[in-house]
Amino acid sequence: MLINLACVFIALIDKCFSNDSYFVSLKASESIDHFMEYDKRYPKHLQVRDFISNSIAIGDFKGFSGRFSKDIIDRLKRCPLVQEITEDIMFNALDLKSKRMLRDIWPE
Repeated sequence: MLINLACVFIALIDKCFSNDSYFVSLKASESIDHFMEYDKRYPKHLQVRDFISNSIAIGDFKGFSGRFSKDIIDRLKRCPLVQEITEDIMFNALDLKSKRMLRDIWPE
């Protein structure tokens, strides 16, 4: 039973890292539109906009993710609009195999 639970846990949380993919969260007082305007002040090779793959805004939580060079990350670390920069992590939850394993452990 313990081994089955460990397998389910591993199947539920499958972390995939990309070494140059980051999530940038903005300060609560800032907006993504304001950041994009601010971004225009920089030379093209240091602008972020072309490298953003996803953005999110839920209440005061706003941010974007993408694959950014070390120079852009260094620039973002000094940006007064940025709250935090973290490695972007993708979690895949409940694939078909883990759903079957869950039914075996906890039948309906």
